[in-house]
Amino acid sequence: MGRNYHDDYLLVEQDDEMEDEFEDTEEWEDEEAEEGLWIEIDGERYGITNVWELGPSVVAVETDIGRAEFILAENSDEAATLVVDRWKAMGSDELAEMIGVDRIVDMWTNGESFDDFLQDMIAMDGPASDLASYDGEERDVDEVSPDFVEEVGFQPEFAYRSN
Repeated sequence: MGRNYHDDYLLVEQDDEMEDEFEDTEEWEDEEAEEGLWIEIDGERYGITNVWELGPSVVAVETDIGRAEFILAENSDEAATLVVDRWKAMGSDELAEMIGVDRIVDMWTNGESFDDFLQDMIAMDGPASDLASYDGEERDVDEVSPDFVEEVGFQPEFAYRSN
């Protein structure tokens, strides 16, 4: 039996049609990936399920991957301001438990203010020591969805994993 060139032609034509269809699907998937609330941290993309405002340029988010939570800050100064505000909002008992009564007495007898203590703490440890309770790491935000920036009103630069 001889080779049927007509069937070969139809197969080539069908392959070309399928490639065109596949290219259209890729474009659609790229457009879909840009929609919604998501953030990329250390090369991993997280869908965002909840957002809480913590300050003017700081938010907490819950993600769809293992319910990981991050605190996102526009810059390190905003993160540091959040840390200072958290410490200043603590009651005296909680503060004594966190830094110790001896340290408070030392500050008072040496004339060191609480603000000096906080600034020294941030200068030494950075905001990650307080905000990244999961691993103590400050992470760079690689990319965020346009919808997320519109929702929170800023482009986060740093992420701190809190659980």
